[in-house]
Amino acid sequence: MQTIHAGCLESKKEQLRQANELVAGMQEMFEEMTKEVMDATTESEDAMKRMDRLKSKAVSAHAKYIEHKLLANELNDEVRDNCLDEQQRDFDSIVKYIDKYYAKEAASPKPIAKHYVPNKSSGGKHAEWLPHVDKLIMEMLANRTPPTCIQANIYAMAQAIFPDYDIVKEIPSLKHIKNLRTAMYTVAKTLAAYQLDILVCGGRISLQSAGAIGQMRYNNDMGRDISALITGRKRKSNDSDNKKLGLFHRIPPECATSLVALAKQRLRKSSGSQTTKA
Repeated sequence: MQTIHAGCLESKKEQLRQANELVAGMQEMFEEMTKEVMDATTESEDAMKRMDRLKSKAVSAHAKYIEHKLLANELNDEVRDNCLDEQQRDFDSIVKYIDKYYAKEAASPKPIAKHYVPNKSSGGKHAEWLPHVDKLIMEMLANRTPPTCIQANIYAMAQAIFPDYDIVKEIPSLKHIKNLRTAMYTVAKTLAAYQLDILVCGGRISLQSAGAIGQMRYNNDMGRDISALITGRKRKSNDSDNKKLGLFHRIPPECATSLVALAKQRLRKSSGSQTTKA
């Protein structure tokens, strides 16, 4: 009996020892888990603190970025305004200079002198009169001033209008004045032929140009006078008589007289018919 009881005690002691070992292991495991949880909690708290610090730094950095951006925009606006002001001042100064230049040029008369123009075909230059000189001469010619009087008139006019300026550097030659008179005479005859053709033929006009004066070309249908500048009327009549109206010496006196007479006759007829209707 004692032996059985001793065996039971031994078995109980063994079970108790195993239970104590299990409890000790579990206690150790719990302590380790608690330590790990504490470590994880500490690390999490540290991470939260770091995150808070980073968040505060990010907020401050964003605030500085906004501040710097506003400052950069202000600087850009200031630089742009300064550049615009400087450009406006430069532009105003250029405009003032141009205005002063043109005012000075308008106040001072243009000189009567030749200017040199480069040759197109070859090198070198040739002298030409300025346009305002030719216009002045043609204005005098249009007012029936003799060519021999124009040189003295130019000098007297310059001295009378601008006594304080020596604008007459050169005087146009008599040959140049006569050439301008020839040009005006040619243009006047051109316009006269144009108007006469309108009165006689109803305005069937053609303008032709060629290189040589006096050059003539004909064909079976029409006659054509070609010169440096020519106005002609081309019409084929019933009797196949080519009628033409030209310029320069192309209008014979008898033809011109007959055309003028015909124009006057048509004008009288038209005025008479209007009077009869009235």
